[in-house]
Amino acid sequence: MSSWYAPRGRHRRWLTGLVAAAGITVSLLAAAIPAQADDVSPTGAVRRSAADISPAVPTSVTTAPAPQDSPGHVNYGCNGTGDWGWIATGGYGGEVTLQGKITDPDSGQLVSAQFEMWDGSHHLIDLGQPADAAAGTLASGSDSGWSPSGSIATKRVPTSYLTDGHSYGFRLRADDGTAVSALSVPCHFTYDATAPTIQSVNGTDITGGSCINAGTIGTAPTTFNLTVRAADTGSGLDHVDTSLSGQPLITAATSATASTSPTTPH
Repeated sequence: MSSWYAPRGRHRRWLTGLVAAAGITVSLLAAAIPAQADDVSPTGAVRRSAADISPAVPTSVTTAPAPQDSPGHVNYGCNGTGDWGWIATGGYGGEVTLQGKITDPDSGQLVSAQFEMWDGSHHLIDLGQPADAAAGTLASGSDSGWSPSGSIATKRVPTSYLTDGHSYGFRLRADDGTAVSALSVPCHFTYDATAPTIQSVNGTDITGGSCINAGTIGTAPTTFNLTVRAADTGSGLDHVDTSLSGQPLITAATSATASTSPTTPH
């Protein structure tokens, strides 16, 4: 009997050793498989891609300053009709800032944005691409970087990249480091780098927009007509404002005649 049990005991010890060796092998294999790049969030936390939900499509697509059809009438041009507002020369501090609200349904997830911008067939920003000095393009990534969900992503565009009278379109998508959203609605603006010029006052030519002494054109308190002619080769003229002797501005259409009664000087 003892001779029968002895081999069995040895066999049992061999199986135990095999299981232990297998356990070491499995452990080594498991340790050799790192987390995949797309399983790591921007915060460094490891997660399963299957559990990740893509960011939402960006909303509230705007620019700063806001494009306007006329003073006080904002038009962000989020349509394909060509009816787009104008941004005046210089923007804000020599820049036009593209903006959009980015959100992600994953709790606590940081999110960023990638922008795209074009002028006809020419791209100023290629979607998802770095800056290319040779091509004259800016980096696609937002200037605001990784931000909490619900933040406004921004991209600053120097006005030196913009051309007077040209129209520009842009859009963006949200990026959570694992997935990207669909693209936002495209919005547009036209850049106006040329200020209007005053051509004449009561038929007297004005050079360089300077004021001139046109002589006596009325005696207080006589009401007289003041005709101002102006021009703009870019966005065109909306209206002309005139004022005499510190009186409130008189607004009139282009090349219109405005009547005013100057105050008696003291």
